[in-house]
Amino acid sequence: MNRHSDDEGVHPRVLVISNNCFSSTGSNGRTLQDLFSGWPISNLAQFFIWPESPDSPVCNKYFLVTDREALKSVWSRSAPVGRSIAVDSGESGVSTAGQSGRRIRKTPTTSLARHAVWSLGSWRHRGFMSWVEAFDPHVVFLLAGDAPFLFALARRLSLTLGIPLVIMSNEDYYFKTRNYMPDSQSSLLSLMFRAFMRILRRQARLAFAVASIGVFNSDGLRRVHEDAYGVQGVTVMPPTTLKPGVEIGRSPDVTFAYLGNLGHGRHVSIIEVGAALQRLNPELHLDVYGRTLNENVLSDLQNSPGIRYKGVVPYDEVVSIMHRAHVLVHAESFLERHRSQIKYAFSTKLADYMASGACPLIYAPPELWLTRYLRETGAAAVVSDPNDLERTLDRLISSEAERSRYAKQALMVAARSHSFEGNIDRFQVVLREVVSG
Repeated sequence: MNRHSDDEGVHPRVLVISNNCFSSTGSNGRTLQDLFSGWPISNLAQFFIWPESPDSPVCNKYFLVTDREALKSVWSRSAPVGRSIAVDSGESGVSTAGQSGRRIRKTPTTSLARHAVWSLGSWRHRGFMSWVEAFDPHVVFLLAGDAPFLFALARRLSLTLGIPLVIMSNEDYYFKTRNYMPDSQSSLLSLMFRAFMRILRRQARLAFAVASIGVFNSDGLRRVHEDAYGVQGVTVMPPTTLKPGVEIGRSPDVTFAYLGNLGHGRHVSIIEVGAALQRLNPELHLDVYGRTLNENVLSDLQNSPGIRYKGVVPYDEVVSIMHRAHVLVHAESFLERHRSQIKYAFSTKLADYMASGACPLIYAPPELWLTRYLRETGAAAVVSDPNDLERTLDRLISSEAERSRYAKQALMVAARSHSFEGNIDRFQVVLREVVSG
C-alpha cells in the first residue's frame, strides 16, 4: 500500500466506522460532520449500518450494510449485501422508505441476536473489503456506541491493515450496572442483558487494547476509560458554532424552554419544573421541544398544566428558539434507576445553551459529571436538590441581573471550552499525530 503520498501526512485518509452516517441533521451525524470539518473530502470514507441518506458536504464515499442485509448474508451466500455509495456521482443517498414503521425495539434479546447476525454473516466478503482496500486508509476511526460488532470490526480492520485505531466514546454503555434498555425488566430479560453486557464489555476491552488513543467528550468519561482500559485519552468537549442572537438581559416577560431528549425519565423532572413555574405564576410555562415514542410520556407531558409540548422542530428552528428564550432548561431524572445510568453523560446541546446568550438552568442530581462541571464553571444556574427548585426559579424570574450573570459566564465558558475552531483543531491534531507516529 502506498502510504502518505502528496499531502496525506497532513490529512491522512480516515476510514470512519459508525452506526449513523455523516449528516447535517441527526445528532451523531452532526457530531461526525463537525469533527471532520475542513478535512479533505477525498481523504474520508465511511462505513455505516443505519439506513439513512448521507446529506453532509464533508464526506462523499460510503459503504452501507443494513441489519437486514447482514441477516441475509447468514442464510444466503449469493444474496446481494451492502453497497458502495458515491454521493458526488449522482447517487444522492439511500432509500429509507418503509423503515420508520419497521424499527425493531432495542431489548437484550434483539441486541444479542443482532450481534450474532453481524458476527456470523459473510457480509464482509461481499465487496466491503475490496472497497476498504481501494480507499487504502491510514487510520480507522470508530464512533463507539453499544454495538459490540462495530468494536470488533474496527479492531479487525486495524490489525488486518496494520494501521492505527482511534476510538471516540461519548457514552458509558459498557460501565452501566443497571439495565438501560426499555421494557426489559423481567427476570429472563435481565439475564439476557447480563449476557449482552459481557459481550459488549469484552469487545470494548479488546478494541481499546489495540487503540492508539481514545477521544472523549468529558473529563469524567475520559478518566473512567483510562482507569478501566489503560487507554491514553484526550478530552474534546462538544463544540458549538452558535452565536448569541439576542441582547443579554431581556424583557420582563421571562420565557423558559427545554430542547432535547425526553428519555431516561427526564420528562418527570421537566414536569416538576413546569409545576414549580405554575406555583409561582399561572401564566408561566415551560415550552418543551423533543421526540418521544412513549405514549405514557407523551400523555404526561400533554396533561401537565405547566408544560406546553411542542414536538420536534428542525435544527434551524431550534437555534431560533434558543435565541428567543430567556432561560434554557436542561433536566435529568432524580430516580435512582436513571441517575446511575447517566453519571458521565454530557448532552451536546449544553454547548449550544451556553453559547446562545440565554441563561442556562440545570435541574439534575449532584453526582452527575455535567452537574459538577456546570456548577464549578458557573456556566448555569444549577439545582441539584428538588427543594431548591422553586426558589431558584423565582430568583431567575425576578432578577434580570441574575439571569444576565449566568448568561455572561456561560458565554465565557463556551468560548473557552466549547469553541468550534479550537475543539475541532484539537481533535484533528490528535488524528494526524497518531498517524505520523
